Amino acid sequence: MVFFFDTSALVKRYVAEIGSEKVDDLLTTASQVIVSPITKIEIYSTICRLKSENALSTEDYSRLHKAIQYDFRFFNVVSLNQEIESQSIYLVEKYHLRTLDSVQLASCLSRKDFVDSFVVSDKRLKHAAKNEKLDLIDPTES
Repeated sequence: MVFFFDTSALVKRYVAEIGSEKVDDLLTTASQVIVSPITKIEIYSTICRLKSENALSTEDYSRLHKAIQYDFRFFNVVSLNQEIESQSIYLVEKYHLRTLDSVQLASCLSRKDFVDSFVVSDKRLKHAAKNEKLDLIDPTES
């Protein structure tokens, strides 16, 4: 199975929360994982925020930093290009998505013919993806 992971779902691999076990299962069964060009940045932003809030120790931050670097060697990262930019603007206008969510959805749609499911937990993004006829998996749902 080919899965496109949004940051809202993939971050569960690195931060224990509802849906983390499901994300691990999906990553284990995936033949390919595709992510947007901003996913790594968003995940680093999350773990940096957790460290600054003292919700993550320096040691755990360092461990997660290495795990993210390692995992991304195996992920297929969509290139940011004019098509993604144009589609993102269209999606912002159509669904009133936040900037980065529009890039996530545009990136997934650019690989629509190859992706079996869009793995996403963000409600607004899920709604837009459903309207775009993507097969969805929300790891927080049973």
